[in-house]
Amino acid sequence: MGNKDAVLLGSPRRIGVTRPYYLLVNVLRTLWVAVVYHSELGIFRAHVSRCSWPDVTSPLKSDVNSDEWARLANVLVIADPQIFNMESYPGRSPWLMRLTQIIVDLNMRKSWRALLRLQPDMAIFLGDMLDNGRAIMSDPEYTEYHDRFRDIFVPPAGKQLPMYYLPGNHDIGLGTSSQFADNATQRYQTKFGQLNQLVELYGHILVLINAPGLVEEEYQRTQSGLNYAHWVATNPNGNIAFVHSISSYAKQHPAVLLTHIPLARPEGADCGPLRERGTIRRGWGRGYQNTLPLQISEFLLTSTHPSLVLSGDDHDYCEYTHTYDSSDGINEISSKSVTEITVKSFSMAMGVRKPGVQLLSLASPSYTTSTPHTNSPSATPCILPDQLGIYLQTYIPFLLLSLLLLLASNIHRVYTRGRYAKWVPLTLPKWLSDRVTGNGILLRGHRVRLTLPWAGRKDEDEDEGALWPVASSKRRAGEHSGAMSGWLWDVLRVGWIALFCFVAINWWVI
Repeated sequence: MGNKDAVLLGSPRRIGVTRPYYLLVNVLRTLWVAVVYHSELGIFRAHVSRCSWPDVTSPLKSDVNSDEWARLANVLVIADPQIFNMESYPGRSPWLMRLTQIIVDLNMRKSWRALLRLQPDMAIFLGDMLDNGRAIMSDPEYTEYHDRFRDIFVPPAGKQLPMYYLPGNHDIGLGTSSQFADNATQRYQTKFGQLNQLVELYGHILVLINAPGLVEEEYQRTQSGLNYAHWVATNPNGNIAFVHSISSYAKQHPAVLLTHIPLARPEGADCGPLRERGTIRRGWGRGYQNTLPLQISEFLLTSTHPSLVLSGDDHDYCEYTHTYDSSDGINEISSKSVTEITVKSFSMAMGVRKPGVQLLSLASPSYTTSTPHTNSPSATPCILPDQLGIYLQTYIPFLLLSLLLLLASNIHRVYTRGRYAKWVPLTLPKWLSDRVTGNGILLRGHRVRLTLPWAGRKDEDEDEGALWPVASSKRRAGEHSGAMSGWLWDVLRVGWIALFCFVAINWWVI
């Protein structure tokens, strides 16, 4: 740099950072705003942004036009949200139960809002929408309970999002119990719709079955000694009769079988690498059964010949391939295989660290080079944030770090007797300090004097050797107090803005 470009700012003077302890407070405030925003919103959007709908449109026929490309449906499949009510944990105090409700509901609201960014064409819930839907309660109480579910899963503004539901054991019960409402099934049908449904979508059929009802009916059929044909004849309005009635139609189209309770499988069958722990084990008890009975599972597979099976209830991910007899009774025996995916629970409170959903894509078989029965629907999991991990691995460590930094800064302030409370001198590199030599700026041979707005004013806090004066202010609270009182004051100054940001974001989510 030549002489004409030299910056001259008077005789060498000391340069420092004004109010370094307060600077730490402001830095922590800024970091806390960033951490809270990321933990309450950003992380949900980041997880969903890594999810994508399965590609089922390739390969396509060479004569595909734009209208045919549009014949693609993306279905969001959700399992076991199990919205809590005040009776979900009888031994828990009311205030703690209410806090649990708020935290879990907020988590599901954030996940749902983030998932809507994927623009699904349809949503299907695999049962257990309500944790205590089968319990005895008045109609107004049930309506209020149901409305909480609707308030969480709000359709996107300005767009219709068809939603379908199938019953779970927490919705309508399974078996008999004095704690189950006699009208649980009727209440469910009033709010959520039919127990068994057949949905047609772009050449596919979605078979939504009443799994708890099937379990109860299968036990009755077994006790009666009747085979399925005779049972259907004597119970034409039952769940087994529904499956039998759609059998011929289902075999002519690629079908997706949706059941709340997973199908039967060998004990200890492997669930694949995406499962968090353990496997699905056979078992039953008051109001639940882990898997469908073997015979009814085979009946479902042979009646519908599904291309894919989706189930819930277990709360953790499981992928298992079933093999079943696909003969029609006339031709020689043949076998088929089908993959069943047990979808993760959508709730953070169901024993899994990372909730999830399944992304199901269906393309009209008539527009693919494959035949309908080989063009299977495609599904992929979408894993959601670990809410407990956010608390344990983000909030708590950063809280401890903030407390330690503020404590250390206040101990340093007291130990140095406030020597650096106003400013801390900075040591500049020699190449920069050599240029601090004048009272103005030498620009192309002409000296330009820089006059700042506060030039000429004196302040009681101003250091004669500072590069620029410190703006006048009253002594800040905690600046000359003891270490603990100053620390508490700094914690308060940082904490209120972090808390405000947290409350504001969650209030907006509600």
